[in-house]
Amino acid sequence: MLQQIRESFNDWTKYTDLRFREVIGTETADFNLTFVFGEHGDGAPFDDTKSGQLGHAFFPWQRNRGEIHFHATENWTDK
Repeated sequence: MLQQIRESFNDWTKYTDLRFREVIGTETADFNLTFVFGEHGDGAPFDDTKSGQLGHAFFPWQRNRGEIHFHATENWTDK
């Protein structure tokens, strides 16, 4: 799954002015990408079923965070 995520970010750079790089160690990231379910601390919980809601995101300036949350209960595939 990690390779597919990297490929997606590479695709976004082809069509936008955005640039991405993976941070290492103690570097501070502009946003974090996580797979979560249920209540996960942002006030927008996912249910614990396959609901069709695949994810949501917050810009770095929203509530002092930049986050991308994918619904961990969904079936993720590269096919």
